[in-house]
Amino acid sequence: MLIFEKDLNNKYDWMKIYELLCNFSKKISKYYIYDLLANRSNKIILYSINNLDNFELENCPCGLIYNYKKVTDNEINVCIMMISTKYNCRKYGYASTFINEFITFIENKLKNFKTINILLDSLESAVTFYEHIGFKWIIPSDEINDMLSIKKETKLEEHFIMTYTISNET
Repeated sequence: MLIFEKDLNNKYDWMKIYELLCNFSKKISKYYIYDLLANRSNKIILYSINNLDNFELENCPCGLIYNYKKVTDNEINVCIMMISTKYNCRKYGYASTFINEFITFIENKLKNFKTINILLDSLESAVTFYEHIGFKWIIPSDEINDMLSIKKETKLEEHFIMTYTISNET
């Protein structure tokens, strides 16, 4: 079940969400995550293993922060600037389900565009995971690098820009 920012009512402290996202990955800088959360145009999505009636931040094994930018009247880029799964929740299928539900959500939300490019900056250790889902490597433009805010401080892993393209040609 995807839990969207609009569904996170006021009882959730943004610092708790920040701490949750920081604990998902030790390889992504806490400062980078803070900067992403400070930008109110960015959107947060958490994946919960409970329904909304029993929603608790502690029961969210995955999360992401994204934004999007219109390229043309027919094309839009959706940029996942941070995506991660709790270490002890990996290899259980949560991340695959999460990213597939996110792709479906974006496809429905932005169905008026003929082309939707979902872009992300993947660490080398996760490239094969995203390839299995259907993402492909690209050589990014400066604009894509800027959109993805590629300033992450990581622990010596190489980054790969990947894209998943949805074509809504009728």
